Amino acid sequence: MTEPLPPDSRAPARRPWVLVLAVAAGALPLVGLFSLLFRKHLDPNLTNHKLHFVVFLAVGALASLLAWAAGEAANAREDARVLLISLAFLATGGFLGLHAIGTPGILFSNQLSGFMVAIPVGLLVASVFGLCSAFVDSRPGFAELVMRRRALLRNAILAAMIAWFIWTVAKLPPL
Repeated sequence: MTEPLPPDSRAPARRPWVLVLAVAAGALPLVGLFSLLFRKHLDPNLTNHKLHFVVFLAVGALASLLAWAAGEAANAREDARVLLISLAFLATGGFLGLHAIGTPGILFSNQLSGFMVAIPVGLLVASVFGLCSAFVDSRPGFAELVMRRRALLRNAILAAMIAWFIWTVAKLPPL
């Protein structure tokens, strides 16, 4: 006849850090809600244009560096998903850089609206590449097409950033 197992061996082991992580994960939505409700009290009001320029340029450069590294990995592995994500990083980093360049008092004396909205535009462009990366496997020829056209896609993003810069500096409508 088999002996019953000791009571503590049948129950799953409870680790305190698992409970702490579960409580923290459960509290995150409340933290988000409170940060939205009290955002006027929580948001710092910094008007240091030099710091703004350095921070956004550094973040844009870091995103561009990630784009380059992911692009190299995608080329080495012929992976269209990674290539599309690298293009998303490139768009994000490039438009963050454009926003940094447009910081008043650094290169331009006044604010230009094209530079002010450059970050949402970059994120919109990046979201298209991110969305496409999710559907690489759904179409058999899509991955091959993306890998064949990788230089064109990269150059299109760079051309869009250059066009955005020229359009903004020339103060053409609707910006």
